[in-house]
Amino acid sequence: MLCKEHNSFEEYAHDYTVPDIHLIIYMKYFILPFLISFATQVIAVECDINAGQIQLNKCAFDEFKKVDDELNKVYQQLVKRANGNPFALKKLQTSQRLWIKFRDAELDMIFPCKEKNIRYCWGSMIGMLHPKMKQELTQLRIQRLKRYLDPSFYYWVGE
Repeated sequence: MLCKEHNSFEEYAHDYTVPDIHLIIYMKYFILPFLISFATQVIAVECDINAGQIQLNKCAFDEFKKVDDELNKVYQQLVKRANGNPFALKKLQTSQRLWIKFRDAELDMIFPCKEKNIRYCWGSMIGMLHPKMKQELTQLRIQRLKRYLDPSFYYWVGE
């Protein structure tokens, strides 16, 4: 018999509201590990190089965002270090603003286009190429800023 017959609503409600210990064990040791392994496979496939262009674009953007977050952390460490020196702080802020302008100009030079929409010149791959190059330029900036965090770098008067 697949379904248990119930004589009253109380029996029915009891059977479906009180979890069976066997069901809990089954879910804990069989269903849950399966779902977790499936979810990790989906996450791993998320940035598959054989995926479509839209997925590749998203992956490139996500990778850039990670590097951009790291840049912001390093920059905030420098801001904290320069906190006692308003002149050094102002110079740091100016340097970062100018670097952002430089980075954007560098990207415009790497991906020249007369059109307002860069996709007309570079197609759908620009959504992957542009963030990848932006990521590379940002990583170079992080390396430079990290030098100034090194206590042996005595030229920077942030302290």
